[in-house]
Amino acid sequence: MSFWKSKPGARWAAGEAELHPACVQAFEDALRDGGFGPGVYPAWNAYVNRDVLAIYGDEGWLGFDDVARLYAERASRQREQYPQAYWRKAGNLFHYAVQLGLIAGERGGEHGRGWRLVHREPQWVVDSQGGRSIARQVLGLPPAEQAAEYRRQARQAKLTATLDRKARHAADAEIAALVSAILAGDPDATVPEHWAASNQYRLPCVPEWLPGTRIDVCAPVLREAHHTLDVPRQTVREWLRELRHAARIAPTRYARRQAEKAALPEHADIPAEDAEALGGLL
Repeated sequence: MSFWKSKPGARWAAGEAELHPACVQAFEDALRDGGFGPGVYPAWNAYVNRDVLAIYGDEGWLGFDDVARLYAERASRQREQYPQAYWRKAGNLFHYAVQLGLIAGERGGEHGRGWRLVHREPQWVVDSQGGRSIARQVLGLPPAEQAAEYRRQARQAKLTATLDRKARHAADAEIAALVSAILAGDPDATVPEHWAASNQYRLPCVPEWLPGTRIDVCAPVLREAHHTLDVPRQTVREWLRELRHAARIAPTRYARRQAEKAALPEHADIPAEDAEALGGLL
């Protein structure tokens, strides 16, 4: 559902011309007064920062109509049943974004009412402490606190790099054995596309130019790919799971391809007229 007013008896749908007054009021009330926030979710400030940056994308300023359109699209994708509730959440998000100094409201001027993005770099991030997620401010701190935060980040980056490097080395022997097992089960195996793909859950496990290459040709590259790409330890774990799966199904894949080849005729019969034409060319 959306921020737009529909025809009588119809569902509210994005793209209609008139803003629905109930949704406007729900947005304005939450924008003014706020609602659920850091008192309910300890990582709330980080969630607000994340969502605001996602909404703005490459834009630096959004007008009221832009906000309506973006939230209408999001509500439609999520099959929101109650537009007023959805728009109360939208107003609540902008309320806290203004409070945190992430955006600034502007009225009048060339573009009318809207909100300017103040910080494109995240000011708040989610931090896990004691088994729960909290929000930690990483930018916009007083000078002494900011310097301490930079030192903390440097220490954390160094520790992360060390743990990732150890995880990569610890996986070397198993990765080499699994590549050999894949080839033993399927000598004709090639690198699948998804090994080089990235998504929200993991980084690529092999270079982007490798898919489609025979594994017997690129086995040395596969054995070293996790080092070449400096993959983090969580991706190393996923890479091992992927290789174990590939080794497990390799014999079945090879047997299926061999059966398909055996089912093909050894040669195709040439129609008489084509054979006669071919004979004339010889």
